[in-house]
Amino acid sequence: MKHAGHIHPRACPEPHLQFQNQAGFALLPFILSLIVVGGLMGAGLTLVGPKVKLAKTTRTAETLDHAVQSVISWSAVNGRLPDNTEFPGIIKETNDAWLNSIAYVYDTNLSNLSSGGLCGRQSTLLTSGSTADAAFILISWGEDVTLDTPIPANGIVTTTTTIDVLGSDMGRVVSHAKLQNRSGCFGATRGRLRILNNEMPSGVSPKTSLPTCSGLTYNASIYAEGGVPSPISPYYNWTYTVPTWMALTHSTDSRLDLQGNPANPGIFTIDVTVSDGSGNSFQKSFTIDVNECVP
Repeated sequence: MKHAGHIHPRACPEPHLQFQNQAGFALLPFILSLIVVGGLMGAGLTLVGPKVKLAKTTRTAETLDHAVQSVISWSAVNGRLPDNTEFPGIIKETNDAWLNSIAYVYDTNLSNLSSGGLCGRQSTLLTSGSTADAAFILISWGEDVTLDTPIPANGIVTTTTTIDVLGSDMGRVVSHAKLQNRSGCFGATRGRLRILNNEMPSGVSPKTSLPTCSGLTYNASIYAEGGVPSPISPYYNWTYTVPTWMALTHSTDSRLDLQGNPANPGIFTIDVTVSDGSGNSFQKSFTIDVNECVP
């Protein structure tokens, strides 16, 4: 027989067990929250990582493109490529998005007007990938912040060299032809080998305002400049086709002197070609109108 009000000892948990159960239930939401937050953070990092990489890659690509345009613009004004000491001062950003310096590799001949500059040479010492006769290359170290592409000391190419952009490096290659085209080298531009005369002089030197007359001695000088003169004299090589009554009297490094005595009036043609030490050549044709002048 049970007494009223009597509670069996097993019907109520001991106080310390009751506290432990309550504490466990109280920590459960916190633990679940940590699990959820950790999962979200992991997912966030998975999504953010590629976005950061893409942003840095895009920014570096833009930096390289802007640097290319700066070099081309500077070169067009100066008739040559900047050297490695001038390069940092002409570009807006000298570092890529990973804070490494942009590497500048260039043909040293194109940075010196005395060796031809932009317009005076037909070819370069530099090849990169499918681009033969490259003028210069810009290289970012890429996301691994390691320069995988081997480059010459100070980026200066002095001998025939092939440089391919390797690994995670990012590069821009500018051909000599593109640089010449953007710099106007296919016109009468500084540095380009050319004959300066637009026409042959008329009259008898020094009174060139008079007409050229048959029976009188005729003198003419033809001048050249630019290109890549040979290192020793004669710096230029001249070839020409002239009328039978005309002959060479003197040839200096940049001047060709012709003289003759036309016996009869007529229109005569002179073809002149000048060549330099780099294989550049420039040809021009002239006409001489010989008159029969009344004494």
